[in-house]
Amino acid sequence: MGTQPYRGLIVLMHILSNWDLLDQNTALYAVNPPVHGASVVYVVRDLGGALGKTKGPPTSGTRNDIDDFEEQGFIKGVGKDGYVRFDDTRWRHGKLYRQITPADVRWTCELLRRLSPRQWEDAFRAARYERALANRFILRLQEKVQMGLALGGVPDERSARRPPLSPAIG
Repeated sequence: MGTQPYRGLIVLMHILSNWDLLDQNTALYAVNPPVHGASVVYVVRDLGGALGKTKGPPTSGTRNDIDDFEEQGFIKGVGKDGYVRFDDTRWRHGKLYRQITPADVRWTCELLRRLSPRQWEDAFRAARYERALANRFILRLQEKVQMGLALGGVPDERSARRPPLSPAIG
């Protein structure tokens, strides 16, 4: 916790619109011998509350809903305090998202940018998505990656949005 990879995981959860970061859906594992200097690793074990849209109580959000996922924003901008303001209030996990910097978002998006079209395709094919639906999810994920790469004092998401990338699945 408190490391770049940990903050990157938090950013990734936001990119995926995972609104269900409950204790039972996450875990800490002791690693012996340490991996890359870490003796404890934080793992998200359940992504069931992802790829939809975050909503407030009593309904938490949608799951695996492409229309909602395409509508769900990503970044509002950067506050005067230098921290990223995300598109929703994150009523359930506000503390996780409060101290994410533009550098944290760019770091995560740089890693995601390295994914090849085949890797994007494989991830959705392994989850048994139909090609057309997978293309829509991949396109929106790639749009969010581009927004994150462009982050640096951007006033709102609309100005950070770039032209859509071509879908990863042909």
